[in-house]
Amino acid sequence: MKLTVVLVLLIGTLVLACSSAAPAPAEPTPNIDATVEARVAQERAMDATVEARARELVAAQVTPTPYPTNTQPPMPTYTPHPTYTPYPTNTPQPTNTATPAPTNTPTLVPTATSVPTPTPAPIPTPVPVLIPTTYPNPISDANPPELVDFFFSPSSIDLSISSKQIEITYELSDDVSGISAIGTAFTSPSGQQMVQFLESPFIPESGSSTNGMFQKSLTFPQYSEQGTWTVTSLYIGDSVGNTVEFSGSELELRGLGRSLQVGPVTPAPTPTAIPTPTAVPTPTAVPTLAPTPIPGTQMGAMMLSQDTMWTVAGSPYYIEGQVQIPEGITLTINPGVTVIGSGSNLLVGGTVKAEGTAPQNINFVSDNYGGSFFGILGSGKVLVHYGVFKDTSLGTGGSLEIYDSFLENVEIPAAYNMRFYAERTKFIDFGILYNKQNREVNSYTTILNSCFFGNPPIIWHASSEYDSILNFNSIYGVEPGETEVDGNIIEHSLKLMRNSDETGIDATQNYWDGLSESDVKSFVYDKTVSITMNGTVNFLPMSSQPHTSTPDCSGGN
Repeated sequence: MKLTVVLVLLIGTLVLACSSAAPAPAEPTPNIDATVEARVAQERAMDATVEARARELVAAQVTPTPYPTNTQPPMPTYTPHPTYTPYPTNTPQPTNTATPAPTNTPTLVPTATSVPTPTPAPIPTPVPVLIPTTYPNPISDANPPELVDFFFSPSSIDLSISSKQIEITYELSDDVSGISAIGTAFTSPSGQQMVQFLESPFIPESGSSTNGMFQKSLTFPQYSEQGTWTVTSLYIGDSVGNTVEFSGSELELRGLGRSLQVGPVTPAPTPTAIPTPTAVPTPTAVPTLAPTPIPGTQMGAMMLSQDTMWTVAGSPYYIEGQVQIPEGITLTINPGVTVIGSGSNLLVGGTVKAEGTAPQNINFVSDNYGGSFFGILGSGKVLVHYGVFKDTSLGTGGSLEIYDSFLENVEIPAAYNMRFYAERTKFIDFGILYNKQNREVNSYTTILNSCFFGNPPIIWHASSEYDSILNFNSIYGVEPGETEVDGNIIEHSLKLMRNSDETGIDATQNYWDGLSESDVKSFVYDKTVSITMNGTVNFLPMSSQPHTSTPDCSGGN
């Protein structure tokens, strides 16, 4: 029933459309009225046909046959976009205007069927991919260096004729800051001798400081103990202070145990001549006469990393390379120890305490004159009690204090803030104490209750802040005037330097054996001698006899 009503309404709409449509202009004709009447008759016939057809449908109550669907071009394949936009619904095609047929039977134009809206495929929800966030890590170095390998050449040496060197090669790595320090110690079979070094900074022979090959030449002194020397310590440090140290047993566990054979080359035995036809006697082996090993400890170039003590058990100590004592580190030398300078010295930035006793002096001997025992930096301090020094020099700066000691053929050059103090000490022959002629130094000297023989005390004062003091001393075997020291002529032994300002030398209360006031005056150089000086050397009053607390060195000993 509903369909019938719809069809009726549709047919009515078509009729109205047809009746209201503007007629197409006709060719001009001489009979206009006839044409109009024919058109009106045609429209009436069409209306009658439509009404008749409608009555038939209503009466029959049947479902009308659907009109054929207009053929449309195929729809494009639907491609979903990231953001889905529904495809617009097709708009119904406008109703075609009927064209007048040559006959009175009009052809009805079917209504266009709407194109169904396509159903889009569901768009999958994108799954987010989590990208890990990375942050730059600050560069830091908290790991110690790595020992990959080390070896040395040669593996055996003969020290019966001269000292010998070995070349040590290290293969090392460090993750960030790079290798900075290396140290190694070789110990003799008895454990009484040691050759070692500690060096920083250390430059690679090849590669880089983080992964490279490092080399070091180490000298073994002549007559060192024969036998198998082993590496008992190996130390590595990087530039930020990370360190690692391996003992001999730890090196063995890592497969890096190393040993050095020390001994003379054994000559082949000389066989006895074989007479003919006498039976050949068995040759007698010629025994090898090994030199008696010198006891003691060989000190190669090194830097002490902790407080250290030298004992009688390790004495004598041979200074083969410079031993550095950095600030904050103390080297203690026990009574009875002997230290032999073999071309190098102790460079003191920290403290050296060499405190012997009356029966057990501490002996400092140089095996070549001119060698220096102490190179003292500004922060360094050396304290000696009951020391014996021969054929050497002491100090270039810092603080040097000597008590109850004996110095023979010793030079004490002071430079750059040297503070020298001596009490109850004997200075024999080349006992020279002076501040070198350098206008930039600020050094001063204090000598009390001590004895000089052969040369007067030579003090070149160069301090603008403090007086040098020379009191209660005894001077023997000295001639007035110029003094010759090691081939050099010293015109004035008690001399003020130009930068001393108004400070001077207090040389009062000294006993000058056999010398008059004018004799002592010949040693003086101050403002009474040169108008360029501002200070004074005071030597009056002079003592008429030695002080009771001053040792006697009148015999040169």
